[in-house]
Amino acid sequence: MVYRGARNKKILINAVAVSNRYYDRLADRSEDAIDYYYAIDELTKWIGKLTGTTPDVDYVGNVGDLAEDKNYFVLGDLLAGGEDYSGLTTKTGYKIVKRDGNVFLFGKTGYSAINAVYGLLAQQFDLEFYSDKVYTCYTKKDLDYNEIEEETFNPSIDYNWACDGATIKVNENGIPNWDYQHRLGFANAWQIIGGSWHNFLELLPESEYGTLHPSWYADVADSDGNVIEGYRTLSLLDGGDEMAQIVGDKLIALIRDDEAGNNFKSYYQFSAPDIRGWSNSESSQAAKTKYGAYSAEYILFMNKLAKYLDTYGGFTRKIDLVLLAYNMALEAPSKNLSELNFYQGEKTSLAVMFAPIEKNSYRALNDETVGVKYGYSNKYFLDQLQKWNLFGGEIMFWNYSEYYDNYFVPLDTLTNMQATYKAIALAGVTHLQDEGAISDYVGTDWIALKIYIKSKLARDVNCNVEALIERFCNVYYGEGAEYMLKLLKSEQARYKIISDASVSDNGGKDAVGAHVVRESMAEKKYWNESEFDEWYGYIKAAVAAVEASDLSDPDRKEVIKRIEMEGVAVRYMKYYIFDKYVTLKDETKDSIEKIKTTCIDVGITRFADGAAYIRKSRLLNTWQLVDGAIENLG
Repeated sequence: MVYRGARNKKILINAVAVSNRYYDRLADRSEDAIDYYYAIDELTKWIGKLTGTTPDVDYVGNVGDLAEDKNYFVLGDLLAGGEDYSGLTTKTGYKIVKRDGNVFLFGKTGYSAINAVYGLLAQQFDLEFYSDKVYTCYTKKDLDYNEIEEETFNPSIDYNWACDGATIKVNENGIPNWDYQHRLGFANAWQIIGGSWHNFLELLPESEYGTLHPSWYADVADSDGNVIEGYRTLSLLDGGDEMAQIVGDKLIALIRDDEAGNNFKSYYQFSAPDIRGWSNSESSQAAKTKYGAYSAEYILFMNKLAKYLDTYGGFTRKIDLVLLAYNMALEAPSKNLSELNFYQGEKTSLAVMFAPIEKNSYRALNDETVGVKYGYSNKYFLDQLQKWNLFGGEIMFWNYSEYYDNYFVPLDTLTNMQATYKAIALAGVTHLQDEGAISDYVGTDWIALKIYIKSKLARDVNCNVEALIERFCNVYYGEGAEYMLKLLKSEQARYKIISDASVSDNGGKDAVGAHVVRESMAEKKYWNESEFDEWYGYIKAAVAAVEASDLSDPDRKEVIKRIEMEGVAVRYMKYYIFDKYVTLKDETKDSIEKIKTTCIDVGITRFADGAAYIRKSRLLNTWQLVDGAIENLG
């Protein structure tokens, strides 16, 4: 190490060092080089902003090349010298280590270096992000080596992806919102999965392969064995080695094409159409009988596919092939398990993404008191998650924090989010994808708050959620925070009343917490009409408080917009249930058209992810399927 002087002498850090190997690789935009470039940019940018002095950046071959007249933040494990990964149990955790006037920021991946940068900035400036651009901090004149504390940090959940519109919003050049993802710790976000989520028939369309291989395709049957008209799927066991080779070659081509476009995804998926059914071919049914679950056929084929990728892919980095445990492939096999161990190769391994869309998203994952439409309590899904651990691959979890087919219908996932995250972490999940309102950059139902709490819980499942919620509101809603907190608590209390009433009225099944069923949210008997007026009173009071604040005009308008976003859900639900409402400006009746206008004013462009049902006639109780664009809100 380079000697920097006595420890009791003030040593100011005035430079950043990174391996020239990363610099050399920036030309081909390799994955690690991109990560370290981002880490350098964030570190120098924020130090300049918070101290008034932007440090120099030196690319060096080793620590012996560090300039004698500078003290460095040394980024990345390539220059960590004698330091090791002791204490690091995760891929995205980081270490801050001090040696002879230099501070080393590193971990096992490029994302670790990014996380170490934010860890240092939080430690030295109390820098905390609430969204990509909303933050709190304090400034200091310089960075003193003696004041920096060594630190080893491991998140509770290693990889965390908030799959929300705000985090995946792309600019006009198609670049994702990296700032939101990285600043809130959503490691490996956006680029985590290659291909689409349901690509059986995209990669093997029946129109292309059906004539030559008719046995590869079968009708889709539901859990009772009834054929679902209009749907077809693959009979994976009938495809055998030839099907695996065709799919494998297409995935290899997809991976190479992604890499050529500087898209270095870590996980690639091959999964069934998004329908609650499975192949009803003789081979599929026989596999279900032998192994106790439809998913066994899927595992057998995916192992064959993973081995093919490992043998012929020619990959220079690790690729995980992902099985989607979803709908009728969600249940883990229960018999002959020794035949189903996940393939673990040199460059390709099989992993599973567990996606319990039917769970009750309001209640904690370990809740066993009530069922939902399909008759299962959340404890059933937790038990299935734990069974997937028996096959030896990485376990991922797909959580839900919004109703994807109508973001304006409340879903209180905040109340039990911590209990769910604790259960997921305890079950050994290393990668969590939490899907919120993915189609919008802005939205209602506390979306920004939910993203913030997701990030905090993935870092530490034991954090103080109530304190974090209060801190978020104080920063995000400014002078209106007091009223927004009252609104949130009142909405949560009402949601519990409706959930409990739903359980009582539906034979022990909660009809408000699952994606696929929430009939009780529209039951007028569960609502108090005057409560909506109380809630909107909080919105108006919050707006008035912000208008009277000393914020600059642009900041005042931005905060008011955030408040009015939450007012949209209040207005929509009252209109939906009682057909009238008071607006922000007067006491006249509300309307869908006025709600649409407000949505456009505050930047809400969609009310649903894809297509959604809206009521065509209340009198006839008829519905129609429409695109989820805000102009179709009904």
